[in-house]
Amino acid sequence: MSTLVIEKFINGQSNVTINIPFFVVRAAKKLMPTTVLSALADKGIDLSAIIQANKSHQIYSSTLRVKEHGVEKVIVVSLQ
Repeated sequence: MSTLVIEKFINGQSNVTINIPFFVVRAAKKLMPTTVLSALADKGIDLSAIIQANKSHQIYSSTLRVKEHGVEKVIVVSLQ
């Protein structure tokens, strides 16, 4: 079973890792309003692309750079 993994890095070191079962990703896409899905895709988290990558057994990874409480962080979203 595939898993969506979200990792947060601070100063190059892993700070938090979240593993989301793939059925939750599919359910979230069905339940979220189109505006939310579009906003996520604009930020680099495209649930449609993630689901398509899973169906076609392709690799999916997206990296976001964010500033949280004045601290630069890197978020990596990947399909495993």
